[in-house]
Amino acid sequence: MAGRMTLISSWLFMCLFASPGTNAGGFGPTIAETGQSCSRDFTACEDSTFGVTCVNIGVINQVGLVGQCRCPGIVGVACDNNGKCINTDHNSKCNTNSRKCECSLNSTFMPRCQPIGTVGGPCKQGHCVSKNSVCDSESDFCVCATSHDLIDGACVARGAFMGLCVQHGCPLDKNAVCTDGICKCRIGSSPYYGMCIPNQANLGTCNVAAAQLCHDKNAICMDGRCMCNTADKASNIGGSCIKPGAVFGPCAELSSCPDDPNAICMDGMCMCRAGFAKVGSRCVRDGKDGGVCVGDTCPNDVNAQCNNKMCVCRTGYSRIGGICRAIGSVGAECETGDKCSLDINAQCVLSLCQCRSGFTSVAGMCLQDGRVGGVCVNNACPYDVNAQCNNKICVCRIGYSRIGGICRANGAAGGVCINNMCPADRGAVCLNNWCVCRWGQNAYNGFCRRIRPRPHQHRNKK
Repeated sequence: MAGRMTLISSWLFMCLFASPGTNAGGFGPTIAETGQSCSRDFTACEDSTFGVTCVNIGVINQVGLVGQCRCPGIVGVACDNNGKCINTDHNSKCNTNSRKCECSLNSTFMPRCQPIGTVGGPCKQGHCVSKNSVCDSESDFCVCATSHDLIDGACVARGAFMGLCVQHGCPLDKNAVCTDGICKCRIGSSPYYGMCIPNQANLGTCNVAAAQLCHDKNAICMDGRCMCNTADKASNIGGSCIKPGAVFGPCAELSSCPDDPNAICMDGMCMCRAGFAKVGSRCVRDGKDGGVCVGDTCPNDVNAQCNNKMCVCRTGYSRIGGICRAIGSVGAECETGDKCSLDINAQCVLSLCQCRSGFTSVAGMCLQDGRVGGVCVNNACPYDVNAQCNNKICVCRIGYSRIGGICRANGAAGGVCINNMCPADRGAVCLNNWCVCRWGQNAYNGFCRRIRPRPHQHRNKK
């Protein structure tokens, strides 16, 4: 047979037009090659073993109804609309008169044999092996599934990379943008296995020579692409390189999540404890600044509020060390030269309100070292004789209470009452649990003293 192919691919057989049909010796039916005219009564298709059949093309001559030897395909198959044709061959359309699929404008029919079970080819016992394809029960051919389109021989989801746009958008790939009706990677992203990956991100492109390093601390640049560092046993989990023991990383024992004290090992993976949720790479307490909201509130930080299901600092506050601090207070952000208005013992250094020399931040306030409430100085509290050092903090001795930054004796003037009495000062009386001086007396050196009027001095008039 002229032009007969001797080597046939296991997955694809391209059929081209050849010489006219022949009949050796004039006996038997005419043998037609793929693409030639045929008649079901008088002609046999040479490549019938590859699925080629005589397809009716609606032409009549002197021998009757004439067809064409064609590979399995959509052209010539009955249709009701363009969708049925396009799902198998995107260069075809449905002829509204003949109700059959035909080549669209600027396209030419080239008989093509598709492997059984692949898109465009006949179904394989009612099933299709091509990704995102299904078997059409009417035609018994493999077509693209719903919301997928045949593009360059593959069924691609609409809105995904290299798929058709959906209302001028690409909802299935946040790193893709609609360009000429097709979803393509944005500038700064590149395709990788059907997804647009930002450059320098995990699985994205990188270039060490151009200082385009990987953003993921557990990834390294290998052959121009960011890959998880297997030397650190990091693995790609959810698009991030995660090492064993980290949040969402693999683990083997209940105590094998050392990277985050708020994570525990559950079913071989480090998961956040109850009351915590993964935010970034850490387990953050629910209801706290930077964590997820509890309902619509942030109960673990009074200076935070719920915004888009996340706790953020209220206006006038900034997040420092996981806590919302008032702007102008110690630990909060500031601009060099500005005053830290909420703490007279703080000053702006390196854009943060920090305690002045001789003062240390304790519970959000700058307190003088060596004074009650402040840190100890060489294990002593030199600025308050009634204070002592305990766990590096100056606290009042037994029998004294901190009042106005000073340790005052309980039951004495200016101190707290003892059983609603002030036994340490006869001139004091208990009022609202405070020892205050009786009428006609004033506190002096820690005790109530009677007010004595100064004698009038008379001058003799001359």
